[in-house]
Amino acid sequence: MFVLGIGFELDQDRSALALVEARGGNNNLHHLEHPPLGPGHTHTVKRILEIAASLPRCSPLVDVAGPGRSIIDQLREGDLHPMGVAVTDGGRVRYEHGFYQVPIEELAGGLQTSMERGLLKIDQGLPGAHAISLAVTEFGFETSRRGNDGDKAVGEHDDGVLAIALAVWWLGFIDSEDYRLHSSR
Repeated sequence: MFVLGIGFELDQDRSALALVEARGGNNNLHHLEHPPLGPGHTHTVKRILEIAASLPRCSPLVDVAGPGRSIIDQLREGDLHPMGVAVTDGGRVRYEHGFYQVPIEELAGGLQTSMERGLLKIDQGLPGAHAISLAVTEFGFETSRRGNDGDKAVGEHDDGVLAIALAVWWLGFIDSEDYRLHSSR
């Protein structure tokens, strides 16, 4: 099974597409790219559709922040069935308003655990594979001193790490009891 995690770097007007495959108990990062969002997000949507069409089973998982909801709507028009994820400051995973709400701590913790246990394999043929490994390893939190900004992901490649974290989280979540309870309703 392939999951295409889609994250956004709103300050730099770009997106990140991370293609992760679950195989043999591992999550294998095969592809990471940063297409520009551009007007109407057409380039990002086109790339998502191209990648998904090239694979037998590909589930797009979209961060709903910023342009995410618009991109989800465009992907649905393209006959894909993306899942939306809102990254939250805390709490627990829940399904509301048509998408999952997932605490940043859960995304980062799952990603770091996968790296530490050797379950996340980064294709060494990827451009910048070493930098990707470092960014994933350094993914963490910085709590605002003002206390009203919540937790923020930190790291050099926030959009790429977020896209990878979304895909890795989803692959773990679909095997969980929480997912089975939700999907049986």
